[in-house]
Amino acid sequence: MLLGMVNTLEDRLRQLSGERDRLTARVDGGELDAAQGRIGRAEEQKAASESEPARAREKQRQAEKLDERLRREIEALADALDRFRGAGPGTSASRSC
Repeated sequence: MLLGMVNTLEDRLRQLSGERDRLTARVDGGELDAAQGRIGRAEEQKAASESEPARAREKQRQAEKLDERLRREIEALADALDRFRGAGPGTSASRSC
């Protein structure tokens, strides 16, 4: 019975040693470096995707600000055009041109 346990332990030791050797070979083969590189790229993509909504909100804020400024300018130009059109021949607006 004791001899059977020793044989079982020796078999298990051989299995574990083989597994250790295979894992060591995989790490030495560059799989670890490749996996770490993939993890690094994934982390960069995650950071970029997390910052994207804030950047989009800032762009939207800038677009809204520009929209408001252009609306005011268009309104001012339309008012000036209306005044110009309202100042027919013989008025001060047409004389100043």
